[in-house]
Order: sequence, then structure tokens, then C-alpha cells
Amino acid sequence: MQGGLVLQQPPGVQSQRAGGVQAGQWSTGLCDCYEDMNDCCCALWCLPVFACKTSSAAGACACLPLLDCVGCVPPASLAVRATVRERFGIQGNVWSDCFFGCCCYALSWCQISREIKRRAATLASPRSAGYSPLTPLQGAHLY
Repeated sequence: MQGGLVLQQPPGVQSQRAGGVQAGQWSTGLCDCYEDMNDCCCALWCLPVFACKTSSAAGACACLPLLDCVGCVPPASLAVRATVRERFGIQGNVWSDCFFGCCCYALSWCQISREIKRRAATLASPRSAGYSPLTPLQGAHLY
């Protein structure tokens, strides 16, 4: 069929956004800290500062992670992870956010940071001219 409009992708073809970020998935795994050693080292040596920087980059209050020492469920980690997941259309739910926030606290913050950086870079790349940047990410930087 020549010149026909394709309405569906053939089975087995996974959709991807510009920059190789797969739609509906985190761009890196929870334990992929080696992909950004600067963040990994910062989180290892000074996690509270790293969490505050990441929270700020996500568009939340920079001091929000300081509330994580209150109670058994870290509210900031849960809130920031859920916000990033919802903003970028990543599959998951509040239970998975809670699990990663409680059981993999530092790894979760590193994954959030990598996701923000990769999505911001994807939005800034010339290949993604068809995408408009999200307002909360404008001016967001991880130091």
C-alpha cells in the first residue's frame, strides 16, 4: 500500500521518544548509578544536600527532603518521585514510590536526578523540535 497512513505500529515495535527515552518507563534503572558518577558520589557523601538539589530541580521546595526524617515513610522522596513519574508519564503507582522511597532511599534520589537530567536534555536537543518544554523544568539545574 503506497502513500497510506499508518494508524498503528506493528506488534513488537516499541515506541520511543526523542533521545532514546522509552515512553512510560524510567530512562535508567534504579541501580544504574554508574551512568552518572558525579551524582552517585554526591549522594554517597552528602545525601541530604543531594536530595535538596534534586528536589529543587524537580520544581519542589529545596528544603522538602529535610522532612524525610519525620516518620517511617519519607514524604519528600515519595512526593518528588510521584511528581517526576506523573510529569513524564512514567508507569507506576504510589505503592512503588513508597517502596523505593523506604527501601532504596539513596538509589531512588539518584534515579530521580538522572531522569530529570535526561528528560531536560531530550527537551533541549534539536531532534526534539516537536516537543515543547515543561514550564517547571525551565531553569532547573543540578549543580
